[in-house]
Amino acid sequence: TAPAKEFPTKLGEEVRIIRPRRDGTHYLACVKCDRELDIAAGEWVADLPSRTIHGYRISQLFSSKIDPGEILEEYQTTRFPDRFYNLKIGIPWADLERRLDIMSVLKLCGDSPMLDRCRRGECAMGVDTGKQLHVTVLKEDDNDSEKHHLVYLTVCHDFSELDAIMEKFCVWRCVIDGLPETHATRDFARRHHGRVFLCFFNESQRGIPKWDNESFTVQMNRTEALDASRAAVREKKLILPRHQPILEEFARHMASDAKILEENEETGVKKYKYVRTGEDHFSLAFTYAWLAASDHRLQAGTWGN
Repeated sequence: TAPAKEFPTKLGEEVRIIRPRRDGTHYLACVKCDRELDIAAGEWVADLPSRTIHGYRISQLFSSKIDPGEILEEYQTTRFPDRFYNLKIGIPWADLERRLDIMSVLKLCGDSPMLDRCRRGECAMGVDTGKQLHVTVLKEDDNDSEKHHLVYLTVCHDFSELDAIMEKFCVWRCVIDGLPETHATRDFARRHHGRVFLCFFNESQRGIPKWDNESFTVQMNRTEALDASRAAVREKKLILPRHQPILEEFARHMASDAKILEENEETGVKKYKYVRTGEDHFSLAFTYAWLAASDHRLQAGTWGN
């Protein structure tokens, strides 16, 4: 029995790994027979022994200095489940009901191949910057303007590669991460004057995105932007090409952003925000592309729908 793996992954469930004694204290129990576990006699067993990089998860459940009853009480009373799971149980926490799962993304795969260019119509493009440039290109559906096809997905290593994609896919609007590569992104935007907007997330921004046609920037609340791109998946407004390995990577990245409710300890004010539980580059690239594709829908009041 592995205590941290047997502990519930969300609040409100029965904790079978911690059992009470008659004297009011608690002990770690085997979930199969309820007998007390001897932590000192345990051993590390790899979940993924074939991987070359090894990592270890340390939980307070392994400590002989901490009464399991204290952990159980905090589980039952905590107002900050993220801190409880991260610090006490030693596992990353996110509300699984507020995140996409990989299969729900891959279910959007159709029969069409991924394109290498777009000869008719115009496309919207999103780029997440960093050590690599993750690119997502969308094309509006011919019969339903609320739906978009993901027609191209790639990872670039230089901004010059983005220039070719802009031309091959007749990109009319590209939204690119304004940070951290500000100088390189502005140079890219200048090369495609009027078609590239730098995105800066602004937590005080509410409602529709704020487009600035002079500085060629767009400001958007990060939580609302990610809400909109998640809704596109849940409401099946995104159509993926035929299943292939890079789409599995796309799905993993989409599932890595989880929405949590955060409470300010001093003021008690609660607000939702997204936390990253793994690599999310394509998730952000798609969010930028959906933002770019949404521009023509803003006046109709359908942003995010």
